[in-house]
Amino acid sequence: MTFRLFPLMLTLGLSLVVGLSPSTQAQPASRPVAPAAKPKAATAKPAAQPKAEVKPAFVVPEVQFIEITIKSAKVWPIKPSGRCWDPPCFFQKFKKKLPPRDSKFESYSQHKVYKKLCKRPIAPDPLVEIKIGNYEIFTTDKVNNQCNPVMNFKHTFRVMKNDPFTVSVYDNDGAAKVQVKRDHMGTWSQETVPLALRQGKVLKLGRFGMVQELILSARVIKRKTSKGCDGVYKVRIAEYSVKEQKESGKTWDRGLGKATRPDVFVELKIGNTVLKSPTQNNTFLANFYNVSGVFTVKKGNSVSLKVFDKDISLFGKSQEKIGETAYTDVCSLIGPNGMFTSKPFGQVEKVVLIFEKQN
Repeated sequence: MTFRLFPLMLTLGLSLVVGLSPSTQAQPASRPVAPAAKPKAATAKPAAQPKAEVKPAFVVPEVQFIEITIKSAKVWPIKPSGRCWDPPCFFQKFKKKLPPRDSKFESYSQHKVYKKLCKRPIAPDPLVEIKIGNYEIFTTDKVNNQCNPVMNFKHTFRVMKNDPFTVSVYDNDGAAKVQVKRDHMGTWSQETVPLALRQGKVLKLGRFGMVQELILSARVIKRKTSKGCDGVYKVRIAEYSVKEQKESGKTWDRGLGKATRPDVFVELKIGNTVLKSPTQNNTFLANFYNVSGVFTVKKGNSVSLKVFDKDISLFGKSQEKIGETAYTDVCSLIGPNGMFTSKPFGQVEKVVLIFEKQN
């Protein structure tokens, strides 16, 4: 009986295994489904900003005409030694009695000692001198008894591209418009003319020397002139330089020391017009700042340059020629910047002329 049941049970077991429905078989674990990505919100692009206007860099011209106004100044009422600028207090010292120089003007100008030193007759008499390059200089009149003078002196300068710039302030001792003795109060300088002045702006200089403040303003003058060489010119004799001895090796004049040096004047002739410089006594070289004449220039006008040593003796006046040269056409001397420097001639090392066309 037992042996008969075993095959039957085995048969039934196989049938059960084979007969399992697919739904009852083990299924692999299902992977989680990622949620659907949300659509990205559209981001608004920022509005395009207008580009800042880029101003072209300032190009320094070869030649400019600039009217500079010395507007005002503030000077310290005592010298570095502590003494006042003018008598009758030369032997008194006030340095320790004044407020600090680095305090504000509104503060120190109310100090009682400052007020005392800025009153007549012991207050300074300031004047200002501006020098540009080698051939441009201007000195103001003095302003009497002022520590804070309002000046408003104007002058037009002919400014070259690489001209150095110097401004000095002095206390002048002497009557009105008379310079007897100048005490240096301070100097401010720069290798080139300040850009503010070249652009026609205000230049405010801070403390230098015994000067607390100096204010300058500028106006650029634009000159329209006709093309070509022909026209009306302001011609300047700007500089001369001569050799220290005659061609013979002798001194120019008799005497000792500086008395042996020549007393020089220059004569310029263009066409039929002549310009003479004043005599510079006992010197081998000199710059002129205000020696000029008006010439009508035409192509082909001849030019004559003569340099003399002027002598005065018991027998009267005489003049000895140091050098002479000539040019067949004045237009050959007028370069783009209007400046002409001669080559050596005779015992003359050079003469400098400046041509400024007026029309």
